Amino acid sequence: AIAQLAARRAVAALVLESTFENFEEVVMAYGVPRYLLVNQFDTRGVLAKYDGPVLLLHGTLDRTFDARNARALAAVARRATLHLDTCGHNDCPARWDLVLGFLATNGVIRKLQEDP
Repeated sequence: AIAQLAARRAVAALVLESTFENFEEVVMAYGVPRYLLVNQFDTRGVLAKYDGPVLLLHGTLDRTFDARNARALAAVARRATLHLDTCGHNDCPARWDLVLGFLATNGVIRKLQEDP
C-alpha cells in the first residue's frame, strides 16, 4: 500500500517488504468478487512509472505473497535493488543494515559515521 503514495506524492525512495504486484489479482485468486474491492493497490503499475530507487525485501519461503512478486516488481522498477532471504512472510530478519545502506547510498539519509 505504501507504493501507492509514490503515485500521488514525490517520495525520495521506496522500501517494500513482502509485497505483492497487484492486490486485485491476489484477492481474485481467493474468489473475492471484484466489486468488493475499494482499492486495487497496483504496485506493479506504480513502480513502472516511478523513477526513484526501490529496495525490495522478500522471503523465498513466503506463502502469502510468493517471491515471484518481488522478482516481477524488480523487473519493472527502473532503479530496483532486490534482496531475498530464506524466510516466510512475517518471520524475516530485520534488515536495517540493508535499509540504512540503501537510503544512504541513494542520498535519502546521510551515512552514519562509524565510532572510532
